[in-house]
Amino acid sequence: MILGRAERSTGHNRKVWGLVLRRGLGAVFFAVFLATGALCAQVTSSSAPAAKGAGTLLARAIQLHQSGHYDAAIREYRLFLQREPGNFVAHANLGAALAHQGQYEQAISEYQKALKIQPGNPEVEMNLALAHYKALELDPAARELLLLHAAYPDDLRIALLLGDCYFRLGKYR
Repeated sequence: MILGRAERSTGHNRKVWGLVLRRGLGAVFFAVFLATGALCAQVTSSSAPAAKGAGTLLARAIQLHQSGHYDAAIREYRLFLQREPGNFVAHANLGAALAHQGQYEQAISEYQKALKIQPGNPEVEMNLALAHYKALELDPAARELLLLHAAYPDDLRIALLLGDCYFRLGKYR
């Protein structure tokens, strides 16, 4: 499930950042699609046959993604999005799969599409910032991280990433 702002600062936040610290920034990309798995159940429970077929595609994409078959997951997410182009979960998860494959430009595009559908989602905002950061697009990464830092001023990890962007950009005092 996608977590709200209040829930983000609780245990989930510590788990996600624990992944970052232990396994690197790429682990956060993986965390978003895990967090959205419950939303897939809502899609697959639809009674309409077309929606059920689309929901099956999304469920299959998530299963492939979780099992590490990223290329196949990317194909399934894209097939699903042909049927349901406005699906937040599919765009966010496709972004995560693309980022995991190092396709940061495409991941950024998918995260932006997801945020147009559901503005202000903190996990996707963080993943967008990290995709910019990993693509060495430090100005956009810093802009995204600055917004996250304003929303979560006590999160030192966001502050550290923002500081690293500023340092690399030569914007330090």
